[in-house]
Amino acid sequence: MSDPTTSSPIGTVNTTIPSDPLETLENETIARLTQEIEDLRGEMNQVKDLTNLSITLQSPPSEPINAAPNPLCFPSLDLPVPEHFPPQHPPLTNYNLPPTTPANLPNQLPIYTPPQS
Repeated sequence: MSDPTTSSPIGTVNTTIPSDPLETLENETIARLTQEIEDLRGEMNQVKDLTNLSITLQSPPSEPINAAPNPLCFPSLDLPVPEHFPPQHPPLTNYNLPPTTPANLPNQLPIYTPPQS
């Protein structure tokens, strides 16, 4: 073990050995959270600097990288149809026509239709 006040070539060493594993876990969690806070502060300062630069240049700030794209805009289906399209009418049908049968197909017997009285 080394003396906590002993100097080393790198710097002053102040080492404490925790006696409890729970204390070790808490210290690691505190160190990780402290690092995350510092990272977030750095990101916040970067956004602040970019915002100030944008105001200085009088241009809108850029969108965040993970921003969702704007939804596509479609015209309403309730709008009237322009006049240059011809009107659409259903095809005319005559329901009094007799059914048509194809001409004699090979390998089939002719179809006999008895006369109607």
